[in-house]
Amino acid sequence: MREAELKHGRICMLAWVGYVAVDNGFYVPFAPHVSSLAAHDTAVKSGNMLLLLGAVGVIEVMRRCAATPPLHPTACPHLP
Repeated sequence: MREAELKHGRICMLAWVGYVAVDNGFYVPFAPHVSSLAAHDTAVKSGNMLLLLGAVGVIEVMRRCAATPPLHPTACPHLP
């Protein structure tokens, strides 16, 4: 439980820094120049939010497989 709380706190801090950075004029190359408030809607319309969800999902599944032993040998095929 503590690990989840720490991860959630770190993600929130990172999100806040990104929100403030965009409003202060910092933009990632090839990203649309929109305000922080409109960034979510822009990412959903362009399909980038789905890509982000998929990437985070893969990372979470791999982390989960590495942190807990599988109940079935084929549950985490990337582990030895």
